[in-house]
Amino acid sequence: MLERLTTDEQHAMLELLMYMAKADGKVEEIEQEILENYATLVDVDFSELRQDVTPEEVVARLPSMVSRTIILQEMLRLSHLDGLFTERERAAILSVAELMGV
Repeated sequence: MLERLTTDEQHAMLELLMYMAKADGKVEEIEQEILENYATLVDVDFSELRQDVTPEEVVARLPSMVSRTIILQEMLRLSHLDGLFTERERAAILSVAELMGV
């Protein structure tokens, strides 16, 4: 599915995944590893990504409902990787979904 995203959408996805990973206050080792795998998979260098970007800024760069849906699915996957789906992660996903109009 990630191949359906443009380069800018892939950057946006990684920025939202980083936001998601930080949502519960701590980036678990497995989350960091997965983020690095995502970056490798879509050929993106972490140093190119803004760490201070807001979800509002990122979502504004996602015109397609297809790309928004793909990115939300990836956010949900990442949120479950450490075996815990916290209330903060849930709130972050719901907030981003609302911004996306989903």
